[in-house]
Amino acid sequence: MEKSKFNVGRTLETIPKIEKLEVVVLEKNNPQQSKSIIIPRKDFSDYILVTDEIESVIDQEANIEIVAPVLVNQGKYSWRGVYEKNPGIIEFSMSDKDFKKSIVEDGLSFQNGTVIKCELETKKKLNDEGDIVNSGYKVMNVFDQYIGEKHFETEKGKNRRLSKEAEKAQLNLFSGDNKN
Repeated sequence: MEKSKFNVGRTLETIPKIEKLEVVVLEKNNPQQSKSIIIPRKDFSDYILVTDEIESVIDQEANIEIVAPVLVNQGKYSWRGVYEKNPGIIEFSMSDKDFKKSIVEDGLSFQNGTVIKCELETKKKLNDEGDIVNSGYKVMNVFDQYIGEKHFETEKGKNRRLSKEAEKAQLNLFSGDNKN
């Protein structure tokens, strides 16, 4: 469905003579089971698309192989990497200030095959055809960095791991499955 069809309410609101709209929804596999929906004028505003943006998706366990890190402290440059759940290379912003600081101040290095485990926000929107597409990526927190066999845990990663371990221990304490 095209995005313009989502905005039918905007057009209809401008025509005072129109009191209602009838929409027939056809079933692809069985056109005889089509349904008719009547939309009264008072509900036209419900069919106005206010924004193209759709709720973002957060991946708490994203793995991104870094293709092009940004190693300068100034500016809003995009990083590039291969996200395991998306074909091809993505551009993303790095919002983890602590991780960026460790790159600049501590000389955190990157080599071919460097992977970060992170919290990744994927922004979504409707394109002109009405399809949901990815419109941007943002790394919110970096938990781990892998360079070949070497593993480096960030402070946020350590805190997250300890929190998960404490939560798991607490669940075991109250589940009656305590083997100590």
